[in-house]
Amino acid sequence: MKSPQNCLSFHLQLKNLIPSAEGYYNNDHIITKIGTSFWDSEGEQNEKGYLPFSDYGEIIRYQFREIMSEQDIYLWEKFYEKTS
Repeated sequence: MKSPQNCLSFHLQLKNLIPSAEGYYNNDHIITKIGTSFWDSEGEQNEKGYLPFSDYGEIIRYQFREIMSEQDIYLWEKFYEKTS
């Protein structure tokens, strides 16, 4: 069974290695777009039904905060809460 925390952690680790990676979410699961392919910890996935994190606006940050480890929070802030 996939847990949201594991999916998020996997995405953030991929984004840390490949900064152009993009997070996608469907209110249950997170996948990562790299180039034209979508991935999770189990391999290549179909993106049908997923939207990019940006389509969820600010609400996505609050949904994920409750399941984040300290490392996840650090990476989330690094990539998604950049200040000007």
